[in-house]
Amino acid sequence: MIKEDKEKELLEYLEEIKGFTVIVEGVKDKKVLESIGFRHIIMLNPKGLAECVNGIEEEEVVVLTDFDKKGEELAKKLELFLRKPRRDIRKKLRKLFTKSGISTIEGLKKMIKRWL
Repeated sequence: MIKEDKEKELLEYLEEIKGFTVIVEGVKDKKVLESIGFRHIIMLNPKGLAECVNGIEEEEVVVLTDFDKKGEELAKKLELFLRKPRRDIRKKLRKLFTKSGISTIEGLKKMIKRWL
């Protein structure tokens, strides 16, 4: 599979999950996801992860932190506080991001510019 096909597959999957509430690490991540149509985005509050997820009413939430070491650690901690974290979606996204050569949500920005 060539890189363009991998990127297209990632963008198509992101399109499928737009309706989910997602948790991201920061403002830049939020802006990137908003640029492709995500509307239910929660930014992490570094002072307290529990506070960040306390007000979430949705049953299913996707933890969309970066796929680097720090992001993975945050994801594991966040998932402890959530009712139904969508680990299956995170696992698939990790695979698609890796295939596309991207390890951060912010890294989507360049790819999106090529496609849109």
